Amino acid sequence: MLAESAFRGKHQPKLAEALEDARRRRYAVLLVWALDRVSREGIEAMLLTARQFRDRGVRVLSLQEPWTDGPQEMQELLGATLDLLTAPGLWQSVPHATGAHHASNAKQLNAALTKVANEATPK
Repeated sequence: MLAESAFRGKHQPKLAEALEDARRRRYAVLLVWALDRVSREGIEAMLLTARQFRDRGVRVLSLQEPWTDGPQEMQELLGATLDLLTAPGLWQSVPHATGAHHASNAKQLNAALTKVANEATPK
């Protein structure tokens, strides 16, 4: 269990270890409180880290973002979205902001994905 905060980046050694363990297929699910706890370097870094886990066969589930635990179709959509959002060079053309702007973007992304997940989940 990783109990290091990403706030000041002290979790980097543990995160690298978790990625290596994922590569070795030592676990299949990474449970986090919230996706922004994986990286405090903005949404780009958070998405890239989530993609690295996905590429190693590990599902990243968040207690605060229910859309991370949806039906298989939703997981495939999320995977395609991560591929698109982490494409090389995509973020180079996007003006970077910090602080509240990143938090606002993350909240908007969370709300949009939660809405899609709710609509895609069979009733």
